[in-house]
This record gives sequence, structure tokens and C-alpha cells, in this order.
Amino acid sequence: MIIEIHGHLEGIMDTAMSGDGRLLALWNGENLEIWDVSAGKRLTSIEHTEQTSDTAEFNSDATQLVTFGGGAKSFVKIWDPRSGK
Repeated sequence: MIIEIHGHLEGIMDTAMSGDGRLLALWNGENLEIWDVSAGKRLTSIEHTEQTSDTAEFNSDATQLVTFGGGAKSFVKIWDPRSGK
């Protein structure tokens, strides 16, 4: 086992792992938490206040995280997973 995360897991709907295995995204449809896998520490939390996300994916070098939400207010957002901006 590389990491075991406790707490902050209520309502987790899905996860995304960066291609290099360094970052882990956990989301509950409204909030994303980005974790540094090797350090076992949360780097940032991204709050979706306008819409909920259906899914999220890292780009190939883990410098961006894309979130998508469908429905009446469809959107695509691109985030810096380290800063949360």
C-alpha cells in the first residue's frame, strides 16, 4: 500500500489518479480534494460553488485537472491541481 487516507471522505463519488501516480483527486460532485500521494498530504481543496461536477481527469503531465458537468448548465473547467485555481 502506498497511501491510506482517513477522514474527509464523506460523499466521495469518484477518484482520478494522475498518469505519473503523484496526485490523487477525490470529489463528491461539489468539492475536489487534491492529494500528494507520496507525501500522504492534501495539497488543496477546490470548491465548486456554481455547478456540480460529473467527472474529472488529469492531463498527461498532471499540470491541469479538467472537470465537467452536464445537464442544463453544462460546463468544462480547467484547474491547476497544485494551487486550486
